Amino acid sequence: MFGRLSFADLPVVAPFARFRAAVREPDGPEVVFRHAPDHEIALPPDGLVRGRTVFGAETPAPVDAPSRAPPQIRLRGLSSIVLNDAILAPRSMAVASPSRGLLDTALDSPAVKQGRLSAVDPDFTEAEPDTWRLLRPVPGIASTIVPVGGARSSSYGCFLFEGLCGALLHHETLGPGIGLAGPPLATWQKEILDLLGLGDAYLALRRPTRFRKIVTTDLNAWTSRAPNPLARTIFDRIRAVLPAVDGPRRVMLRRGAGNRRVMRERERVEAVAGQFGFSIVDPAMLSAGAQAQLFAGATAVIGETGAGLANLGFCEPETRVLEIQSDRLPDGRARAACHLLDLHWHVFFGVADGEPGMAPGGGFGYAVDPNAFAATLDRVFGAP
Repeated sequence: MFGRLSFADLPVVAPFARFRAAVREPDGPEVVFRHAPDHEIALPPDGLVRGRTVFGAETPAPVDAPSRAPPQIRLRGLSSIVLNDAILAPRSMAVASPSRGLLDTALDSPAVKQGRLSAVDPDFTEAEPDTWRLLRPVPGIASTIVPVGGARSSSYGCFLFEGLCGALLHHETLGPGIGLAGPPLATWQKEILDLLGLGDAYLALRRPTRFRKIVTTDLNAWTSRAPNPLARTIFDRIRAVLPAVDGPRRVMLRRGAGNRRVMRERERVEAVAGQFGFSIVDPAMLSAGAQAQLFAGATAVIGETGAGLANLGFCEPETRVLEIQSDRLPDGRARAACHLLDLHWHVFFGVADGEPGMAPGGGFGYAVDPNAFAATLDRVFGAP
Protein backbone atom coordinates (compact mmCIF):
# COMPACT_ATOMS: atom_id res chain seq x y z
CA MET A 1 0.00 0.00 0.00
CA PHE A 2 1.21 3.50 -0.82
CA GLY A 3 -0.02 6.76 0.60
CA ARG A 4 0.94 10.16 -0.80
CA LEU A 5 4.53 11.42 -0.43
CA SER A 6 5.55 15.02 -0.99
CA PHE A 7 8.97 16.61 -1.35
CA ALA A 8 8.06 18.64 1.73
CA ASP A 9 7.86 15.43 3.80
CA LEU A 10 11.62 14.86 3.74
CA PRO A 11 14.43 16.89 5.35
CA VAL A 12 16.26 19.40 3.16
CA VAL A 13 20.05 19.25 3.06
CA ALA A 14 22.77 21.62 1.87
CA PRO A 15 25.32 21.95 0.36
CA PHE A 16 24.99 19.59 -2.60
CA ALA A 17 27.88 17.50 -1.29
CA ARG A 18 25.58 16.22 1.49
CA PHE A 19 22.96 15.21 -1.06
CA ARG A 20 25.59 13.46 -3.15
CA ALA A 21 26.83 11.60 -0.08
CA ALA A 22 23.25 10.46 0.69
CA VAL A 23 23.07 9.04 -2.82
CA ARG A 24 26.49 7.39 -2.82
CA GLU A 25 26.38 5.83 0.65
CA PRO A 26 24.47 2.50 0.78
CA ASP A 27 22.73 3.51 4.01
CA GLY A 28 22.52 7.21 3.17
CA PRO A 29 19.41 9.06 4.36
CA GLU A 30 16.39 9.97 2.23
CA VAL A 31 16.65 13.73 1.72
CA VAL A 32 15.79 16.65 -0.57
CA PHE A 33 18.09 19.24 -2.14
CA ARG A 34 16.56 22.48 -3.44
CA HIS A 35 18.56 23.78 -6.41
CA ALA A 36 16.42 26.88 -7.04
CA PRO A 37 12.92 28.10 -6.16
CA ASP A 38 10.13 29.02 -8.54
CA HIS A 39 10.30 32.72 -9.34
CA GLU A 40 8.71 35.35 -11.53
CA ILE A 41 10.45 37.96 -13.66
CA ALA A 42 8.84 41.21 -14.76
CA LEU A 43 9.02 41.84 -18.50
CA PRO A 44 9.97 45.20 -20.00
CA PRO A 45 7.02 47.60 -20.44
CA ASP A 46 6.73 46.71 -24.14
CA GLY A 47 6.60 42.99 -23.36
CA LEU A 48 2.89 42.76 -24.22
CA VAL A 49 2.02 45.80 -26.30
CA ARG A 50 -0.41 45.47 -29.19
CA GLY A 51 1.22 46.49 -32.45
CA ARG A 52 4.70 45.83 -31.08
CA THR A 53 4.66 42.27 -29.75
CA VAL A 54 0.94 41.37 -29.90
CA PHE A 55 -0.92 41.12 -33.23
CA GLY A 56 -4.02 39.57 -34.76
CA ALA A 57 -7.41 39.23 -33.07
CA GLU A 58 -8.34 42.11 -30.81
CA THR A 59 -9.65 39.97 -27.95
CA PRO A 60 -8.57 38.51 -25.73
CA ALA A 61 -5.05 39.80 -25.18
CA PRO A 62 -2.48 37.44 -23.60
CA VAL A 63 -3.43 35.86 -20.33
CA ASP A 64 -1.73 38.41 -18.04
CA ALA A 65 -2.39 41.54 -20.11
CA PRO A 66 -5.76 42.61 -18.55
CA SER A 67 -3.98 43.40 -15.30
CA ARG A 68 -2.37 46.82 -14.94
CA ALA A 69 0.58 45.17 -13.24
CA PRO A 70 3.73 44.73 -15.34
CA PRO A 71 3.56 41.48 -17.36
CA GLN A 72 5.53 38.65 -15.83
CA ILE A 73 6.84 35.23 -16.76
CA ARG A 74 7.40 32.33 -14.39
CA LEU A 75 10.55 30.22 -14.30
CA ARG A 76 10.19 26.88 -12.63
CA GLY A 77 12.41 25.90 -9.74
CA LEU A 78 14.06 22.54 -9.22
CA SER A 79 14.31 20.18 -6.27
CA SER A 80 15.91 16.72 -6.15
CA ILE A 81 15.04 13.79 -3.91
CA VAL A 82 16.72 10.46 -3.13
CA LEU A 83 14.61 7.49 -1.99
CA ASN A 84 15.95 4.15 -0.76
CA ASP A 85 14.56 0.78 -1.84
CA ALA A 86 12.20 2.62 -4.20
CA ILE A 87 10.07 1.53 -7.17
CA LEU A 88 9.81 3.09 -10.63
CA ALA A 89 6.62 2.35 -12.61
CA PRO A 90 7.45 3.06 -16.28
CA ARG A 91 3.89 3.54 -17.58
CA SER A 92 3.24 6.61 -15.41
CA MET A 93 6.84 7.23 -14.29
CA ALA A 94 5.51 7.06 -10.74
CA VAL A 95 8.18 6.73 -8.05
CA ALA A 96 7.10 4.96 -4.87
CA SER A 97 8.78 4.20 -1.57
CA PRO A 98 7.22 1.22 0.27
CA SER A 99 8.00 2.88 3.59
CA ARG A 100 7.01 6.46 2.69
CA GLY A 101 4.48 6.46 -0.13
CA LEU A 102 3.91 7.45 -3.74
CA LEU A 103 5.74 10.61 -4.82
CA ASP A 104 3.11 13.19 -5.70
CA THR A 105 4.74 14.23 -9.00
CA ALA A 106 2.88 11.24 -10.50
CA LEU A 107 -0.45 12.47 -9.14
CA ASP A 108 -0.62 15.87 -10.82
CA SER A 109 -3.14 15.18 -13.57
CA PRO A 110 -6.94 15.61 -13.72
CA ALA A 111 -7.59 11.86 -13.67
CA VAL A 112 -5.19 11.13 -10.83
CA LYS A 113 -6.39 14.09 -8.77
CA GLN A 114 -9.71 12.26 -8.63
CA GLY A 115 -7.86 9.35 -7.05
CA ARG A 116 -7.63 7.18 -10.18
CA LEU A 117 -3.96 6.49 -10.81
CA SER A 118 -5.16 3.30 -12.50
CA ALA A 119 -6.72 5.48 -15.22
CA VAL A 120 -3.22 6.28 -16.49
CA ASP A 121 -1.26 3.31 -15.13
CA PRO A 122 -2.90 -0.14 -15.07
CA ASP A 123 -0.08 -1.47 -12.88
CA PHE A 124 -1.80 0.29 -9.94
CA THR A 125 -5.19 -0.02 -8.31
CA GLU A 126 -6.90 2.24 -5.78
CA ALA A 127 -7.31 0.69 -2.34
CA GLU A 128 -9.04 3.72 -0.77
CA PRO A 129 -8.83 7.52 -1.20
CA ASP A 130 -5.20 8.61 -1.56
CA THR A 131 -3.99 5.03 -1.22
CA TRP A 132 -2.66 2.86 -4.05
CA ARG A 133 -1.44 -0.69 -4.50
CA LEU A 134 0.66 -2.41 -7.18
CA LEU A 135 -1.09 -5.36 -8.78
CA ARG A 136 1.90 -7.70 -9.24
CA PRO A 137 5.14 -8.60 -7.52
CA VAL A 138 8.00 -6.24 -8.29
CA PRO A 139 11.45 -7.47 -9.39
CA GLY A 140 14.50 -5.76 -7.91
CA ILE A 141 17.81 -4.45 -9.25
CA ALA A 142 20.61 -3.51 -6.84
CA SER A 143 21.59 -0.22 -8.46
CA THR A 144 20.98 3.52 -8.25
CA ILE A 145 19.06 5.11 -11.12
CA VAL A 146 17.70 8.43 -12.29
CA PRO A 147 14.36 8.32 -14.17
CA VAL A 148 14.50 9.84 -17.65
CA GLY A 149 11.41 11.79 -18.55
CA GLY A 150 8.26 12.31 -16.58
CA ALA A 151 4.71 11.17 -16.95
CA ARG A 152 4.36 13.13 -20.20
CA SER A 153 7.75 12.26 -21.65
CA SER A 154 6.13 11.13 -24.92
CA SER A 155 5.66 14.86 -25.59
CA TYR A 156 8.65 16.23 -27.52
CA GLY A 157 8.56 19.55 -25.65
CA CYS A 158 8.15 18.02 -22.19
CA PHE A 159 10.96 15.56 -22.84
CA LEU A 160 13.40 18.30 -23.86
CA PHE A 161 12.45 20.97 -21.35
CA GLU A 162 11.65 18.80 -18.33
CA GLY A 163 12.30 15.10 -18.67
CA LEU A 164 16.01 15.40 -19.38
CA CYS A 165 17.07 18.15 -16.96
CA GLY A 166 17.38 16.01 -13.86
CA ALA A 167 18.77 13.04 -15.80
CA LEU A 168 21.68 15.02 -17.25
CA LEU A 169 22.31 16.97 -14.04
CA HIS A 170 22.51 13.92 -11.80
CA HIS A 171 24.31 11.68 -14.24
CA GLU A 172 27.14 14.24 -14.38
CA THR A 173 27.25 15.37 -10.74
CA LEU A 174 26.63 12.26 -8.65
CA GLY A 175 29.67 10.28 -9.75
CA PRO A 176 30.17 6.98 -11.60
CA GLY A 177 27.72 4.11 -11.48
CA ILE A 178 24.52 6.14 -11.67
CA GLY A 179 22.22 4.64 -14.30
CA LEU A 180 19.19 5.98 -16.15
CA ALA A 181 15.84 4.22 -16.49
CA GLY A 182 12.37 4.62 -17.89
CA PRO A 183 10.00 3.09 -20.43
CA PRO A 184 11.09 1.80 -23.85
CA LEU A 185 11.97 4.90 -25.86
CA ALA A 186 10.79 6.14 -29.22
CA THR A 187 13.41 6.50 -31.94
CA TRP A 188 13.63 10.28 -31.51
CA GLN A 189 14.11 9.90 -27.75
CA LYS A 190 16.94 7.42 -28.27
CA GLU A 191 18.59 9.83 -30.69
CA ILE A 192 18.43 12.68 -28.19
CA LEU A 193 19.95 10.51 -25.43
CA ASP A 194 22.74 9.45 -27.81
CA LEU A 195 23.44 13.08 -28.73
CA LEU A 196 23.75 13.84 -25.01
CA GLY A 197 26.07 10.87 -24.48
CA LEU A 198 23.54 9.13 -22.23
CA GLY A 199 22.29 6.34 -24.47
CA ASP A 200 24.55 3.59 -23.09
CA ALA A 201 23.47 4.34 -19.51
CA TYR A 202 19.75 3.84 -20.20
CA LEU A 203 17.76 0.83 -18.95
CA ALA A 204 14.36 0.31 -20.60
CA LEU A 205 11.70 -1.02 -18.20
CA ARG A 206 8.48 -2.80 -19.14
CA ARG A 207 7.10 -3.24 -15.62
CA PRO A 208 7.48 -1.65 -12.18
CA THR A 209 10.95 -2.35 -10.81
CA ARG A 210 12.54 -1.82 -7.40
CA PHE A 211 15.98 -0.17 -7.18
CA ARG A 212 18.45 0.28 -4.34
CA LYS A 213 18.07 4.04 -4.71
CA ILE A 214 16.12 6.35 -7.02
CA VAL A 215 17.13 9.97 -7.53
CA THR A 216 14.52 12.14 -9.21
CA THR A 217 13.26 15.73 -9.42
CA ASP A 218 9.98 17.58 -9.17
CA LEU A 219 10.12 18.38 -12.91
CA ASN A 220 8.89 14.86 -13.70
CA ALA A 221 5.21 15.77 -13.32
CA TRP A 222 2.15 15.57 -15.57
CA THR A 223 1.55 19.29 -15.77
CA SER A 224 3.98 21.47 -17.73
CA ARG A 225 3.83 24.87 -16.03
CA ALA A 226 6.96 26.81 -16.91
CA PRO A 227 10.50 26.23 -18.22
CA ASN A 228 13.45 25.60 -15.93
CA PRO A 229 16.74 27.41 -16.62
CA LEU A 230 18.62 24.09 -16.63
CA ALA A 231 16.91 23.26 -19.93
CA ARG A 232 19.45 25.47 -21.69
CA THR A 233 22.12 22.90 -20.83
CA ILE A 234 20.25 20.23 -22.80
CA PHE A 235 20.10 22.33 -25.96
CA ASP A 236 23.69 23.58 -25.67
CA ARG A 237 25.05 20.04 -25.24
CA ILE A 238 23.19 18.78 -28.31
CA ARG A 239 24.25 21.74 -30.45
CA ALA A 240 27.88 21.25 -29.41
CA VAL A 241 28.10 17.80 -31.01
CA LEU A 242 26.33 18.66 -34.28
CA PRO A 243 28.03 20.27 -37.29
CA ALA A 244 26.59 23.49 -38.66
CA VAL A 245 24.58 23.15 -41.87
CA ASP A 246 23.64 25.63 -44.57
CA GLY A 247 19.86 25.70 -44.12
CA PRO A 248 17.06 28.29 -44.42
CA ARG A 249 17.41 31.42 -42.31
CA ARG A 250 13.67 32.03 -42.12
CA VAL A 251 11.54 29.04 -41.08
CA MET A 252 7.78 28.56 -40.68
CA LEU A 253 6.70 25.36 -38.95
CA ARG A 254 3.89 23.23 -40.33
CA ARG A 255 1.94 21.19 -37.82
CA GLY A 256 1.43 17.59 -38.91
CA ALA A 257 -1.86 15.77 -39.32
CA GLY A 258 -3.63 14.66 -36.16
CA ASN A 259 -3.26 17.87 -34.18
CA ARG A 260 -6.39 18.99 -32.35
CA ARG A 261 -5.84 22.69 -33.12
CA VAL A 262 -6.42 23.26 -36.83
CA MET A 263 -5.47 26.52 -38.55
CA ARG A 264 -7.94 27.29 -41.33
CA GLU A 265 -6.69 28.16 -44.83
CA ARG A 266 -3.20 27.10 -43.94
CA GLU A 267 -2.10 27.21 -47.58
CA ARG A 268 -2.92 30.93 -47.88
CA VAL A 269 -1.14 31.73 -44.62
CA GLU A 270 1.94 29.73 -45.68
CA ALA A 271 1.91 31.49 -49.05
CA VAL A 272 2.08 34.85 -47.24
CA ALA A 273 5.05 33.60 -45.23
CA GLY A 274 6.70 32.45 -48.44
CA GLN A 275 6.49 35.98 -49.81
CA PHE A 276 8.63 37.07 -46.87
CA GLY A 277 11.28 34.43 -47.54
CA PHE A 278 10.11 31.75 -45.09
CA SER A 279 10.67 28.08 -45.86
CA ILE A 280 7.81 25.82 -44.72
CA VAL A 281 9.07 22.86 -42.67
CA ASP A 282 7.30 20.04 -40.81
CA PRO A 283 9.66 19.23 -37.90
CA ALA A 284 8.04 15.82 -37.41
CA MET A 285 9.52 14.74 -40.75
CA LEU A 286 13.08 15.42 -39.53
CA SER A 287 15.34 13.54 -37.14
CA ALA A 288 16.00 15.13 -33.77
CA GLY A 289 19.49 16.12 -34.88
CA ALA A 290 18.23 17.66 -38.12
CA GLN A 291 15.66 19.68 -36.17
CA ALA A 292 18.40 21.00 -33.91
CA GLN A 293 20.53 22.00 -36.92
CA LEU A 294 17.57 23.67 -38.65
CA PHE A 295 16.77 25.89 -35.68
CA ALA A 296 20.42 26.60 -34.91
CA GLY A 297 20.76 28.21 -38.32
CA ALA A 298 17.48 30.16 -38.29
CA THR A 299 17.29 33.88 -37.57
CA ALA A 300 13.47 34.05 -37.78
CA VAL A 301 10.87 31.43 -36.78
CA ILE A 302 7.08 31.30 -37.17
CA GLY A 303 5.14 28.51 -35.51
CA GLU A 304 1.82 27.58 -33.99
CA THR A 305 1.67 26.87 -30.28
CA GLY A 306 2.78 23.27 -29.86
CA ALA A 307 5.63 20.80 -29.51
CA GLY A 308 7.54 22.09 -32.54
CA LEU A 309 8.34 25.33 -30.73
CA ALA A 310 10.34 23.34 -28.18
CA ASN A 311 13.10 23.49 -30.80
CA LEU A 312 13.49 27.20 -30.06
CA GLY A 313 16.01 26.05 -27.49
CA PHE A 314 18.45 25.41 -30.34
CA CYS A 315 18.17 28.97 -31.72
CA GLU A 316 20.86 31.59 -31.37
CA PRO A 317 20.09 34.48 -28.99
CA GLU A 318 18.30 37.43 -30.64
CA THR A 319 16.35 35.15 -33.03
CA ARG A 320 12.93 36.66 -33.81
CA VAL A 321 9.95 34.42 -33.07
CA LEU A 322 6.29 34.81 -34.05
CA GLU A 323 3.99 32.39 -32.24
CA ILE A 324 0.52 31.79 -33.71
CA GLN A 325 -2.15 31.13 -31.09
CA SER A 326 -5.91 30.83 -30.91
CA ASP A 327 -7.61 33.77 -29.17
CA ARG A 328 -9.51 31.23 -27.03
CA LEU A 329 -6.48 29.33 -25.80
CA PRO A 330 -3.58 31.66 -25.04
CA ASP A 331 -0.48 29.86 -23.80
CA GLY A 332 2.48 31.55 -22.15
CA ARG A 333 5.05 28.76 -22.13
CA ALA A 334 6.76 29.70 -25.39
CA ARG A 335 6.96 33.32 -24.24
CA ALA A 336 8.65 32.23 -21.02
CA ALA A 337 11.03 29.99 -22.94
CA CYS A 338 11.94 32.85 -25.29
CA HIS A 339 12.74 35.07 -22.33
CA LEU A 340 14.89 32.33 -20.85
CA LEU A 341 16.71 31.81 -24.16
CA ASP A 342 17.08 35.54 -25.02
CA LEU A 343 14.85 35.31 -28.10
CA HIS A 344 12.55 38.08 -29.34
CA TRP A 345 8.99 36.75 -28.89
CA HIS A 346 5.88 38.02 -30.69
CA VAL A 347 2.37 36.56 -30.94
CA PHE A 348 -0.38 36.57 -33.57
CA PHE A 349 -3.86 35.63 -32.32
CA GLY A 350 -6.19 33.79 -34.70
CA VAL A 351 -9.96 33.68 -34.22
CA ALA A 352 -11.30 30.35 -32.92
CA ASP A 353 -14.40 28.56 -34.22
CA GLY A 354 -16.40 28.34 -30.99
CA GLU A 355 -15.12 27.13 -27.65
CA PRO A 356 -12.01 24.94 -27.37
CA GLY A 357 -12.83 21.30 -26.65
CA MET A 358 -16.41 21.39 -27.97
CA ALA A 359 -15.64 19.63 -31.26
CA PRO A 360 -15.31 15.81 -31.48
CA GLY A 361 -12.03 14.74 -29.93
CA GLY A 362 -11.71 18.00 -27.99
CA GLY A 363 -10.21 19.89 -30.94
CA PHE A 364 -11.10 23.18 -32.58
CA GLY A 365 -10.20 25.31 -35.54
CA TYR A 366 -9.13 28.91 -35.82
CA ALA A 367 -8.60 31.39 -38.61
CA VAL A 368 -5.66 33.69 -39.37
CA ASP A 369 -6.50 36.68 -41.55
CA PRO A 370 -3.92 36.63 -44.40
CA ASN A 371 -3.85 40.42 -44.82
CA ALA A 372 -3.35 41.05 -41.11
CA PHE A 373 -0.74 38.29 -41.06
CA ALA A 374 1.17 39.92 -43.93
CA ALA A 375 1.15 43.27 -42.13
CA THR A 376 2.46 41.54 -38.99
CA LEU A 377 5.33 39.86 -40.86
CA ASP A 378 6.27 43.19 -42.38
CA ARG A 379 6.35 44.76 -38.90
CA VAL A 380 8.16 41.94 -37.10
CA PHE A 381 10.57 40.62 -39.76
CA GLY A 382 10.59 43.05 -42.66
CA ALA A 383 11.52 42.14 -46.21
CA PRO A 384 13.69 39.02 -46.72
